[in-house]
Amino acid sequence: GIRDIGVTGVQTCALPISGATNAVNAYLANCEFEVDILASGPAVELLKEVNFKYSISSQEDFFKNDFDVILLGQNFKSSIDKEVIEHFRNSETLLISILDHWTFSRSKYFLNGKLLLPDIFAVFDLDALARAEKEFPERPKVVLPNYYLQECKRRFQRLDIARKQLGSILYISESLDADSNSTFANFYKPDINGELDFHAYMYFVNNISFFKIEEPKIIIRPHPSESRDKFDCRYFPDSINVEISEERDLVKDLQRADVVVGMQSMALKIAVELGCKVFCCLPPNSGEHPIPGLGIRYLRNEIQ
Repeated sequence: GIRDIGVTGVQTCALPISGATNAVNAYLANCEFEVDILASGPAVELLKEVNFKYSISSQEDFFKNDFDVILLGQNFKSSIDKEVIEHFRNSETLLISILDHWTFSRSKYFLNGKLLLPDIFAVFDLDALARAEKEFPERPKVVLPNYYLQECKRRFQRLDIARKQLGSILYISESLDADSNSTFANFYKPDINGELDFHAYMYFVNNISFFKIEEPKIIIRPHPSESRDKFDCRYFPDSINVEISEERDLVKDLQRADVVVGMQSMALKIAVELGCKVFCCLPPNSGEHPIPGLGIRYLRNEIQ
């Protein structure tokens, strides 16, 4: 996979996982060298399913090592990517930031008032490339093949369009904590108080009738960082069957639904690519959906 970036002769590669985990894992599948990984949180669980050799380092040990290449993801609640750039930027290590989707914002690369950019930015589609060119004009970019999306498409078998409707709606959740990072500030207006993910969730709950599915089944897919206890099913009418999914495989959950609803998860873009009917439930007075590409409809624009 590294050769797609134009880098050869790699013997040591590091991956401080903090976002873009599925895409990066698929990208490194079957690589010929061992990857040293600095990971925590949900990323550790995702590593159980990868197809490459790796070892997990503590942050202290990670910073003591020498690497040919470091691949960086992103996470709004962590500064590890910037700490890695700051530590290795004067070394011979090639620093590559893989921009999964909406996470690439120039403001994300500031640490203590200092702009810390990698050597190269890598993206997975042309829409993302256009955004990266605008945000980071001073750095080279490369478009990588999206092996994760290709694998999802391979496994996703859409039933015949004439089939009987399943009567189910998949709600893809995510944790958006506006207090953790100012990047989310553009999603908040004076009359929207509290956490945006709760407001979006309730906007979906209060407008389920829009989908015109009699007694629908709601499948809630929590983000790996979220607790199942977060979701209070009492908000739904008694006639609606609600399931909190325990499925790790996104494709399997998508296969069970007629409609997919969410906020700004990359899973919505995957669902569009697989031919699903997809809606964004960011409520009125909140921001625009930031994921590149077309095909995601705003629930708030559809409701009359």
